[in-house]
Amino acid sequence: MVWGGIIFDHKVSLVHINGNLTADRYVTQILEPFVLPWLQGPPNTVFQQDNAKPHVGRRTLNSLTGLGILPWPAASPDQNPIEHLWDVIERDINRGPRQQTLDDLHTALDVA
Repeated sequence: MVWGGIIFDHKVSLVHINGNLTADRYVTQILEPFVLPWLQGPPNTVFQQDNAKPHVGRRTLNSLTGLGILPWPAASPDQNPIEHLWDVIERDINRGPRQQTLDDLHTALDVA
């Protein structure tokens, strides 16, 4: 599993997660080390996520309490800028040779 984000005019470093993403992993491996510090930065920072189960789990929502998270429609990929970035990354990766291992894929994702 790979998690990514966009800040202003650039993408953030991808986070590679082994196994399925659970609410606990989302909080400990993504929110606490990456997202929560960003949200303490510039005023009016907006954090957007879809309604995937790990994003709306009790532990996740408790971690985000008081941060002004906006409600988001369940199926709105056209309003989610990261979906467009994933499309660009996928096209970039598919232009090159096929990845033979998970490590090769992670490297290709990081370079894209």
